[in-house]
Amino acid sequence: MKRGLVVIAIFITVFCTAEVSAANDGPSRIVETNDFAATILLWRSLANYGDAAAEFNLGQAYLLGTGVNADARQAAAWFRASADNGYSAAQYSLATLLCEGRGVAKDEKEGVLYLEKAAAQAHPVALFKLGQIYKAGRIVVADLPKARSLLTASAQAGYGPAQYEVGIMYYMGKGAERDFVLARSWLELASLSANPSQKLALGAVKAAEQKMTPAQISESREVARKCMLGGIRNCK
Repeated sequence: MKRGLVVIAIFITVFCTAEVSAANDGPSRIVETNDFAATILLWRSLANYGDAAAEFNLGQAYLLGTGVNADARQAAAWFRASADNGYSAAQYSLATLLCEGRGVAKDEKEGVLYLEKAAAQAHPVALFKLGQIYKAGRIVVADLPKARSLLTASAQAGYGPAQYEVGIMYYMGKGAERDFVLARSWLELASLSANPSQKLALGAVKAAEQKMTPAQISESREVARKCMLGGIRNCK
């Protein structure tokens, strides 16, 4: 675990430095001066000893073409090595490639299996994606209560799009008993976080309020306030 943290720290330092250099000297400078060569070599060395974080970082490098030629197959291979070593970010990334058929044969069912593994480790986006899959009933049998449970776990981890989805589920009474107080609370939380659903959440808050009494609106605001003060994780 300590080695993984060191690798990530080096990743951040080198990449931030590279971004500054690119801004000053032009985007071609990164490739011309091979700024990432030492970092790639370090990741390979650690990855060859089974360091999950280094394996994941190599996967990212190949996926983005950073420091190496972009190669989705290599990315998928390194993500799989890291994922099978229990690294949740790699499990999510591999699941995405499997579902899209990028760098690997498309296999949505296997993709779901890796999403399940990442979700079991409380990866917020994996929880969200898996919740959406169970909500839609595509690839797996639809299960709205399970979808709400997964989406709630993601929302409790602070993921804005999941907070919006949970709010809508309570608003519509899908996968949970209809509850405008909880619906508005989650929608308010989603509207306060910077995420793609922010504007939708603001509109949904107003729509919910039209169906609520002043007392319910006040209660909902208090629930949202307590959620924010309590770190969201204990919210329903």
